[in-house]
Amino acid sequence: MRAMRTLYTKARRKIKELKDPWFWQDRFIKKILVPILFRNNYGTYILKEQWDHLIILDACRYDAFEEIFKEMKIGGRLEYIISRGSNTKSFLSENFGNERFEDIIYIAGNPHVSRSLKGKFYKTVPVWKTGWDEALGTVPPSAVYESTLKEIQKHPDKRFIIHFVQPHYPYITLNINLEIGKNSLILSPNVVKKFSQKEFESKNTFVFNPFKYFYREFSPYVRMGREALLQAHKENLRWVMPYVKELMEILQGKVVVTSDHGDAFGERIHPLIPIQVYFHPVNIRIPVLVKVPWLVVEGKGRINKGKIEEKRIRLKIERLKQSGKI
Repeated sequence: MRAMRTLYTKARRKIKELKDPWFWQDRFIKKILVPILFRNNYGTYILKEQWDHLIILDACRYDAFEEIFKEMKIGGRLEYIISRGSNTKSFLSENFGNERFEDIIYIAGNPHVSRSLKGKFYKTVPVWKTGWDEALGTVPPSAVYESTLKEIQKHPDKRFIIHFVQPHYPYITLNINLEIGKNSLILSPNVVKKFSQKEFESKNTFVFNPFKYFYREFSPYVRMGREALLQAHKENLRWVMPYVKELMEILQGKVVVTSDHGDAFGERIHPLIPIQVYFHPVNIRIPVLVKVPWLVVEGKGRINKGKIEEKRIRLKIERLKQSGKI
């Protein structure tokens, strides 16, 4: 009897799925367009490049980074590379393969690192778990920065990959709650709470449009429009970059600032196909999703444990002030 109920439930779910236009749009793009348009991957393998420390800004567009780079007068040589992934999971799987990296400590603001690359590094620090801010709905850059300082003190001889969440959504300047928690972090629509088309339409968020491709959970963002999303993306960059600059001054050797992938805000999937892409769907290798910054800074930094401890104490004092405890 239980088996019959299970079979009945699965059948109902499948029938519902087949009636869903979002399902058919996704199938058409993944099964037909992607194999035709994105057959080849000419992206850069980051482990074949020369660097001592790598700072990753999640979902960072090259055009936005270039603007903030000039605005904040950041030093170094800015170039770009083509990423091997259009989202974090594909970036990680393409670059780290089956090897183990005993000389690298990975500071992970993104949970996909812990899930996809378990046991790959000398140490993985899950800041996505310890540094989650419930009020902000994300891992703030200060949490990643502080964890990095702590590990540099302990392991000054190791190489570091420091993976900030920003400029990835949620956007600090847009008051939108996507009901996403730290375990899925904002980063994988496939594990976020699912809503039916009817539920979304009843909330007047977004009606299905065959020429706009995005996961329905992000309808509230898509309604904001391209310019609002791009400006919010830049504000998230302005939030994280002061911490990046601090690390560039502390770390020794060649430091590279890059991204795992970009972010799309309505760019076409192909010049001749009028389907607009939003955010960073897997395997959609349009330019804005794979062209990422590659900022090289020849390390002038000197690891001074006393100075690092001073910075950590300052951060703790700032947190106490913000919480009203001092």
